[in-house]
Amino acid sequence: GRRYNDDDVERLQLLKQLTSRGLAIRVAVEMSDEELVKKLRELGQPFVAAAEDATVRVALLHPQLEVRLKAVNFDWNIVACAETMDALSCEGGCDVLICDLDLLGERPNVALERLGKRVGANDAVVLYHFGRASVLRTLSSVGVRLLQEPIELGDLHERVEQQVRVTKANQRALAESRNESNPVPRFSAKQLARLRTIQSSVDCECPNHLASLLTSLSAFERYSKGCVNSSPEDALLHRRLYEGTGAVRQFMEQLLEQVLAEDGISLESLSFEEPGK
Repeated sequence: GRRYNDDDVERLQLLKQLTSRGLAIRVAVEMSDEELVKKLRELGQPFVAAAEDATVRVALLHPQLEVRLKAVNFDWNIVACAETMDALSCEGGCDVLICDLDLLGERPNVALERLGKRVGANDAVVLYHFGRASVLRTLSSVGVRLLQEPIELGDLHERVEQQVRVTKANQRALAESRNESNPVPRFSAKQLARLRTIQSSVDCECPNHLASLLTSLSAFERYSKGCVNSSPEDALLHRRLYEGTGAVRQFMEQLLEQVLAEDGISLESLSFEEPGK
């Protein structure tokens, strides 16, 4: 899946703080991080990074790793650890499930999916020494983080912490996106279809071209919204695409309204009775 660094997560926090204070998202996304911080100060609000959630909860199907982790002072809460898949379980879920590839059996992707559901894991990390390329590709394609051993514990800690932060940020973006929608389109699909073929009184086809562009923008806007809901790992990216496309669509609608006004075309003349009415 797509990876985001700490700067991406911090930018999301900046955007959230500013939009919650009334700044339009279409304006905020065009600003640099420095401009966002400056804007917060102008509003009398210092930038405060969102507090980290509770200590990372980890489930382990990797007994050797448990021994190594006990020798260091990581701020992780190991909620479950087992030497076999059948023995691994925990209550209350966990942030990340870390497994030894060799303990996942012949169909590791299937085993990992079942384990993830059983322990309520939001993320999965698989450590391996060697593995078949086809198996590694399959695991990677379903969003599993693969790390080859030997790996330094400090490196493992950093990678897992980053993955958990990004997942939580995307979950917040996904939840917010499900509750927020772009403004309703000014033109219906039928009105745009009519405008794509209408004869203009002036010697140009601007209404036709603008209607075609708006049809495509509206289609991509709906597609991006669907991606927000179906791709949690990319929720932040698709939310930006959805909102950005909506902002462009609104601007193009304003242009089309100006063209129609100049051409003497009224929206009433483009109205159609909706099916079933």
